[in-house]
Amino acid sequence: MHFLQILLCRKPFEGVVKIKHCRLIIIGLVLLLLSGCWDRSELNEVFFIDAIGIERVEDQFKVTFQALNPSEIASEERGRGFSQVINYEAEAPTLHEAIRRVTLSAPRIPRISQLNLLIISEDAAKEGLKNILDLLYRDHNSRATFQILISHGDVSPTDILNVKTPIEITSKSIVEGQEIASKVYGANKISTTDVLYYELTSPGIEPTVTGISIAGKNNETESEEDQNVTTIQPKSMLISNKTALFKEDKLIGWLNQQESKSLNYFTKESYQSVGSFTCPTGGELALEIQDVHRKLFSSVKNDTPYLKYEFDIEAMISEVDCAGLDLKEESVFREVEKDGEQELKKVLTELIKKLTELQTDSIGIGREFYRSHPNYWTEVMEPNENYMDDVKIEIVASYSIKSPGSKLNSVNK
Repeated sequence: MHFLQILLCRKPFEGVVKIKHCRLIIIGLVLLLLSGCWDRSELNEVFFIDAIGIERVEDQFKVTFQALNPSEIASEERGRGFSQVINYEAEAPTLHEAIRRVTLSAPRIPRISQLNLLIISEDAAKEGLKNILDLLYRDHNSRATFQILISHGDVSPTDILNVKTPIEITSKSIVEGQEIASKVYGANKISTTDVLYYELTSPGIEPTVTGISIAGKNNETESEEDQNVTTIQPKSMLISNKTALFKEDKLIGWLNQQESKSLNYFTKESYQSVGSFTCPTGGELALEIQDVHRKLFSSVKNDTPYLKYEFDIEAMISEVDCAGLDLKEESVFREVEKDGEQELKKVLTELIKKLTELQTDSIGIGREFYRSHPNYWTEVMEPNENYMDDVKIEIVASYSIKSPGSKLNSVNK
């Protein structure tokens, strides 16, 4: 302080008036250093929200907050019997009020800076996602990397967040399970807020979000819920085997497991999965898809839009249950590759047919023309809500089986 006064109040700032002005400047500079903690919150005054469930109950919004219990998670002691998470619920006519009403039952101030998961009910998704997401997008404490899922059927987000999972807390189990399933099986999609925001605001593509439900019993008593984490075979398991289809921001339908896998062929540059199909000689054969290279070509001829998808698939034979299939012969390899190509073209064509019937462009057909033929998109396709009917689509699939596995022929041969 004395140093600043000497530095700022030396000549030509001598004089009573100048010295007063100088001191005011010094006080102002010091006050700037004290403004960093004006909105602070102590850790014992807040709780961190790990997951949020949003659903419609008649004309009300119902919000479920799953809060972390830091004393249990950070504790070095084990077997105390306390839950690692706590669920709080509230209802209100508007979403924002419902979120604020949670504080009536919660002992601390909720913070969503650590949010990992948002689950939206099927009924709420049918009404639209924009109002729900806009509130979370605008919150400066929120981050853009939490996952979004849609609960399907009669299962609500509250039901899902109430399931006790034996390995991890519910939200962490769901998030990590989605990431692993996407990598090794490819039937689901990781929808984060930034990805969903892009699909909602970009021309020529409609959003898709993975669905989640409960397999098994979901109406347990309290004692039965505890058995879900103490028995070898849990009575309730969380499962993601569907994909929600949207038109703009409203839910209009679902893809099953096979259709969801087909969707990922169109939307991913690389892909890993396992597929099964009938052998040329009868029986079943499994191929492990190791990588997929996709190329997309678009053109407009005589005012007709054309799209050509080329898929180069690298695979290996992972299981053989076929009689009389001699994998020592190169011609047999080519026959298996040909059958795989036909099967892939079949399931991809069926997906395009379903999306065309629903008139939802989940694979980004319009986006390709928006990028490659912007004038045609603006003048012809964008004003036409049913532009998918006019696009001629060709699918070319090429399988390359790199390996038959650690042995050639099956033990059944």
